[in-house]
Amino acid sequence: MFKQTRKMVTISLLILFAIICFPLYQYHQTQQEIEAEINRTMHSPAVHAEIEGFLLKEDKQALTSKGKIQSYEIDYSSARPNPMGGIMFTVYINGDREIYLKFALSKHTNREDSSQSSEDRFSYSVSISEKFQQLVGK
Repeated sequence: MFKQTRKMVTISLLILFAIICFPLYQYHQTQQEIEAEINRTMHSPAVHAEIEGFLLKEDKQALTSKGKIQSYEIDYSSARPNPMGGIMFTVYINGDREIYLKFALSKHTNREDSSQSSEDRFSYSVSISEKFQQLVGK
């Protein structure tokens, strides 16, 4: 009788362990997939093109020796998933941590026009630091 009770307790504990651990494992796997997707997206040429396009709107001579915006650096460690979808990250201008842009970037597809290329397309919103506004004269 004691062996049978012990066997039932052991089986119950194993089932309880599986019930607790399996969702934790799934959550961990999902987080790793999200992190890998963010990493792939952040290093894509399309993201750099979006940033450079924004900088050129703000300063027509950006990223040239004549421009006020000489360079930019993406802070990859600041990249986080946006609760509304997409990715949030910070871009520093001219190597100055006080001159920054906070991007919220969302990947989208144009379902109406399937003839367009399959390259990544993004929409974004940007929060601009006060020092950036001063730099570009706004």
